[in-house]
Parts: sequence; C-alpha cells; structure tokens
Amino acid sequence: MTDAIKDGSAATAGQSARHRLRHAFVVVQLGLSVLLLVGAGLFSRTLRNLERVEVGYDAAPIVTAEIRPPDDWKDAQTMAVRDRLIERVRTTSGLASAAVMGPDPFGGNTWESAISIPTYVARLPDDLVVNFFAVSSDLFATMGVPIVAGRNFTPADRTNAPLVAIVNQAFVRRFGGGRNVVGTSIEKDAGRRIEIVGIVRDANFSDLRQRVGPIVFLSAHQRVGPSEAVVVRAAATPSSLVQALRAIGAEIQGGLRLAPPILMRDRLADLVQPEQRLAQLWGGFAVLALLLVCVGLYGVVRQVTSRRTMEIGVRMALGATRASVLRLVLAEALRLITVGVCVGIASVLAGRWIASLLFGLSSTDPLTLVAAAGLLMATTLLAPSVSAWRAARIDPVTALRHE
Repeated sequence: MTDAIKDGSAATAGQSARHRLRHAFVVVQLGLSVLLLVGAGLFSRTLRNLERVEVGYDAAPIVTAEIRPPDDWKDAQTMAVRDRLIERVRTTSGLASAAVMGPDPFGGNTWESAISIPTYVARLPDDLVVNFFAVSSDLFATMGVPIVAGRNFTPADRTNAPLVAIVNQAFVRRFGGGRNVVGTSIEKDAGRRIEIVGIVRDANFSDLRQRVGPIVFLSAHQRVGPSEAVVVRAAATPSSLVQALRAIGAEIQGGLRLAPPILMRDRLADLVQPEQRLAQLWGGFAVLALLLVCVGLYGVVRQVTSRRTMEIGVRMALGATRASVLRLVLAEALRLITVGVCVGIASVLAGRWIASLLFGLSSTDPLTLVAAAGLLMATTLLAPSVSAWRAARIDPVTALRHE
C-alpha cells in the first residue's frame, strides 16, 4: 500500500512537459480572466458613477429639437421666424414651458470665446475662454435651473438695448473669487461691453466627465446662438410632445426647419453610451474566459484523479475520509487558481492604460480587485469540484484494481 501511495505521488510529481504546458496555459487563462473581470467591473462602476452625476436639472420631462434656418438668413430674420415658432410650440397641449437655447450642447455643438475682465489677471490665455449660450428668458424655468442672484432676462433686453448676460456659479468662482458679480461687466468681441445681471446655479449641459466650467448666457433676443434648439418641458408625458413637435416641424413655412425632437433623457443616455458598450464588451469577454478556464480546470483535475486513482483507493482503504480525498484532489486546482489570480492582479497593477477611461475610481480600485478575484475563485472552483467529488466517491476495491 505504501508503494502505491509513493507511486501515485511520484506520478504526480513527475509530470511530463505536456502536463506542465497544460497547467501553464490554464494559469494564463486565469490571469486573463482576472484582467477581464477587473476591466468589466471598473467600466460597470464607471458607468454607474456617470449615471449618478448631478447634472443640475430634471431631464425626464424635457424634449429638445434643433432649429435649422437657411445659411443665408440674417439674425433679425432668424429671430422673427424663431419667435413665431416658439409661440406656436407654446400652444401645444401638454406643454409646461418652452424656450430657446443655442447652441444645442447635446447635439455636440459648442460656442467658446475669450472674454476680458478688467479685475482679473489671467495666468494662461485659455483661462479667459468660456462657454457661451444664447437663451430665452424661459430657459432656466424650463430646465429647472434656479437664478440664485440678480434677475432673469426681460422683454426689454432686445437688440437695441445694452448687452446683458447671466453667468453660472462656476464663472463666479473663477473670475469673481466667490463674490457677487452682478452689476460688473465683461468684454467680448473687440471691446463690446456686456453687463452681468444675474447668476444661475451650475448645470452640466455636455460632458459628464468634466466639472462644470464658466458659462455666460446671452439673451437670445440680442444674439442668435449657433445651432439653436427648442427646449420644451412636458406637463405630462414627454413622448406625446415628441409627436406634437414633429407635426409642428412639418407645418413650418419659409425655409426654417425643425430637426426630429429627442427626449433629453435619451440625450444623456447617449453621453454614457461608450462606457456602456465597454462594460458590455469586457463583461462578455470575461464570461467567455471564465467558461474556458472552467473547462481547463475540469480537465486538469480529471487528469489528476485518473493518474492517482490507485493512490486514492489506498488512502480510502487506510481510512481516509471523503473530505480529505476531496481536499487532496482540489489542491492542484486551488494551486493553479491562486497562481493565476496573482498573475492577473499583478497585470492589473502594472498596467495603468485603462485609467484614462475611468470616472470616479482608479484602475487599482481595491473593491473591484477583491470582487473580481473572489468571483473568479468561487466560479472556477465549481468545475474541478465535480471531478473531485467523483474521486471522493470511488470504491476502494475498484480503485486498487485500476491500472
């Protein structure tokens, strides 16, 4: 019996090059699985973090549609037709409020320009570059963005009146040192003076990954913004407004066109679509890698039990319990899993290339690493457990007869 145990142990110790290569391949698969699981976890948590970003307004009841005037129209003509369009939109049933905003930030449009502030000394030229929007006075109520100081635009703020602007809180923090800037002025376009008449709460209109930067809102009745859009707040179901705006777009005469309306929540969902695709892609590859690893480990353990059948029979004949045999057989799989997990974790810690794609966490996030390692170990132990359980139920007499 002692010779049988030694023979079994020697057979295990004297693995052929083919067996060692197979084990190495399983370890590589395990390491790759860890890498994919960590990536899937990081991208999933990045997606969740982006979806939880506070944009500063309630997007659920809002619908937008880009206004497309002919390229050869003057500002005055665009304003006149646009204002008639807004009045027509306001007669729509189920509408709470409607406004104009240009450019349409969710259509990928931006309007950046440098300003001059007499009391501010810029360290870099880009410090004075801010985002501009031309909006109607109803925009802030439509979006649910409150005015925290000063006033809103009024009907008196027209083309023949002094230029006025409303800024956001980020503008105040950068250029006003946190002080109230209402009543002060900025300069734009070769010295054109613009008086700040109000301050609104910060709201994110474009990139969820970036902090809200300084924004200057101009009156849409003093300046036509590039790529303007109709912004509508629904009193009931937003989807009903989509159909109504499509009908209005078909009625418009005189060359002005209204692009297909889009729900604001869909626009926000589009902003996180790349992260969603990355999470799905990495998750799919991680599941595939786990399946391959399980198959590989099952084969390794089955090979071990086949080569050590006589040894197992002798141990059971000498009084070994099924639990001890189970531990004996699973030891090989556990060793491979441990080495593979360590290789995978080391690969994650060594590579920081994924960091630029994340938001709200680091590429070495401890919770994600532990969760990925734990999930891998729990999942991959299931497959070899089947072979190990069969080995533990071997009849000693049958095992001793095994060649």
